[in-house]
Amino acid sequence: SEKYVSAIEDCVSLGGSLYVVGFQASDFVIWNATENCSVIKIDCGGWRRPRHFCMREREGLTFAFVKDHSIHVQQLVPREASKARLVGAKASSSMFSNALAPTFHGREIHSTKILPSQYFSHRNAPAGTLVAVTGAEDGYVRYSEWHRDLDAGGCFNLKATESVGECIAGAHIRAINYCLTLDSSRAGARSSQMYLVAVGAKEAIVVWSVPRGDAQQQRLAFRIVGRREPKFGLRPRRNCEVAPALRKNFMDLRNLAIDTFALALGGQVDLIFTLISSADTSIKLAALEFDGASGRTRWHDNICELVRGSPNPTLSIVCDFFRPPGSKEDEFALLAFTGSSDGTICTWDLSETVTAFVASLNSAGGDNDRDLGGGGGVSCNGPAKQVTPVARHERVHQSGVNALAMRRTEKGIYLVSGGDDQALHIKWIPHCPTRRELDSPHSLKFDFDKSADAHVPNAHVSSLKSVWTDGRVAVSTGIDQRVNFWKVLSTFPVGVKAGQHSRGAPGFA
Repeated sequence: SEKYVSAIEDCVSLGGSLYVVGFQASDFVIWNATENCSVIKIDCGGWRRPRHFCMREREGLTFAFVKDHSIHVQQLVPREASKARLVGAKASSSMFSNALAPTFHGREIHSTKILPSQYFSHRNAPAGTLVAVTGAEDGYVRYSEWHRDLDAGGCFNLKATESVGECIAGAHIRAINYCLTLDSSRAGARSSQMYLVAVGAKEAIVVWSVPRGDAQQQRLAFRIVGRREPKFGLRPRRNCEVAPALRKNFMDLRNLAIDTFALALGGQVDLIFTLISSADTSIKLAALEFDGASGRTRWHDNICELVRGSPNPTLSIVCDFFRPPGSKEDEFALLAFTGSSDGTICTWDLSETVTAFVASLNSAGGDNDRDLGGGGGVSCNGPAKQVTPVARHERVHQSGVNALAMRRTEKGIYLVSGGDDQALHIKWIPHCPTRRELDSPHSLKFDFDKSADAHVPNAHVSSLKSVWTDGRVAVSTGIDQRVNFWKVLSTFPVGVKAGQHSRGAPGFA
């Protein structure tokens, strides 16, 4: 809490939570050290002026300070237990008003993901339970569980909110994503495991395993399985301390976007792949090898690097990892799309790279012979392989591509993008019309030359921040606080029909 309360006055324990009271710059701040969030901030002019506070369980909070030759008094009185909006032991234990209830992150949330409900089918939770994961500038990843209230028209009520974990050294969370393991054998020897990956400033990466839960478990207990710190340390060095030829290596880089996918090898060994873009315009594919039996890990950094795409930073990434029809057990397909700050969208075929990497691990020995090191080794076998895009679409948006979503069907791929230019774009990429043999057996049989596009210039009145599609419907959100639904027409060329979310049920125009 020293990052947010620079001058600590007192510590108060109330309702099972520890509150740190003090000042940050000119603000009087109360920090909930148990929930890691700021709950009260009052602009009083700083700690040098006369002030006094009193904070008790049944009496409330009183804060008085002198400003502009006047005594200002602010009070928070206890609330009735029946008016509590949050359900759960920690949230309802406070007798104060909602200002002293946990305020979730307390800082700007950069990424939100809704985990698939089928994964938690073993838990004793009501039908329609929703689990969401968020990452914010406070350096924490949190999950919140919502239950549907059928008596209240199907509205969701917050049941529980907990901290998943903190990023390395409290670095700001820039993006989070999750993945389910794809079994390397077609027999499906074991059930899929979910992993959650968070990337932040200073090139920090943290990986958690997501529990399925059981009937007796009320809270989800996430387990950290891997951490990746910057190669040259968390604290950037000043230019005067580094030789000019090495200054690029010591840059304080930020991770901007991530997509992840996982592969279950033999035994209990999983490969968690991460495709990450950084502020220096680089896009790299890395993998964490995790042995669930021993808990040992090993990072593989130099799998491949995506080059000759866009000279500008990549703001959004979306991948599709699958097994092509008719392929062998050791053949996989990976199709990736990236959107850059100049409005360019690139398509990448990483199938050969991933297939060759998995084959190299299998040839190194079985699960009993594979040595992952003690606490977590790093594998850097020579320079990374460079991969160029198979298709490059320029000026899809007039500025940055903030969000990408895709859905692969039997006939082709629907790719939806949202940009800083307030526009929504849908691209249809069909399968190749013939079954001719391509240059490589691992190449994806999509005809990028015959793709069709639909463009909505003013989909929102501000920048778009998130998009989603299932091939029939597209959903977009923006800074204008609107959620717009779009019907994707199945005609060729592809088209869209707009519908805007209202207070009632969403519909289509």
